[in-house]
Amino acid sequence: MLIVGGAGQMGAMFADLFEKSGYGVRILTESDRNRPPTVRRHRSGPGVRAHRHTVAVIKKIAPFLPAHGLLADLTSIKKAPVATMCKSHGGPVLGLHPLFGPTTSSLDKQIIVYTPGRDMTAGHWLVEQMGLWGHSGSGIGRGT
Repeated sequence: MLIVGGAGQMGAMFADLFEKSGYGVRILTESDRNRPPTVRRHRSGPGVRAHRHTVAVIKKIAPFLPAHGLLADLTSIKKAPVATMCKSHGGPVLGLHPLFGPTTSSLDKQIIVYTPGRDMTAGHWLVEQMGLWGHSGSGIGRGT
């Protein structure tokens, strides 16, 4: 799993959750912009400020992804990122909007809204995983 901007607060929180769940996690930071997108392990340097540059980052990273790889974002703005992901990547696309901030200590009773982009069956595992992290009362619901 590659997390772009994963050294920022929200990215680091999700990197920790994925690692604790047994996923291999790699981080791509702004300082890695001239390197292939799999060079850093978790806990590396300052993160990409994706909340300001989401569309540009999506366009830049999409050519490096395998055709079958799931491309998902974790941002509060959905329309432009999901449209850009669908245009830039031929594989599965999923938009995610956590309704909480990076200081949340647990996903218990937290809500994450998802916006299907393309091939929701390929992204179902991610939706299920996030539901497992908040197993006692969190919700993951579909947005538009």
